[in-house]
Amino acid sequence: MHFAVFDAMQKQGRIWENEAQTDTDSEAGIALLETGCAAGERLDELARFLLSLELQEALRQLSAEQRQILTLLFLDDLKPAEVAGRLGCTVRNVTKHRLKGLDKMRQLLVN
Repeated sequence: MHFAVFDAMQKQGRIWENEAQTDTDSEAGIALLETGCAAGERLDELARFLLSLELQEALRQLSAEQRQILTLLFLDDLKPAEVAGRLGCTVRNVTKHRLKGLDKMRQLLVN
């Protein structure tokens, strides 16, 4: 069940990359977020709580940079360019930490 949330995070990252390349809004991204929210609403309260604990533990095991970038992207709902501006780094650096952080989270959540 935690893979649905994780996969939605990865798909959103790919949408941001496509938006950066085309510099247009993505209706697919909006549809994906709406689908992810609908799927999340189907989880019962206990499952959401357990998922939250698993994700929090996985986040704690990331580097400080990875955790900060994933938090700004997915919890604060900022775009990669906004995160880069806030942290004083490049969008490429944000993307690198996002990809490495998500890869590590996938490894942690599989075990």
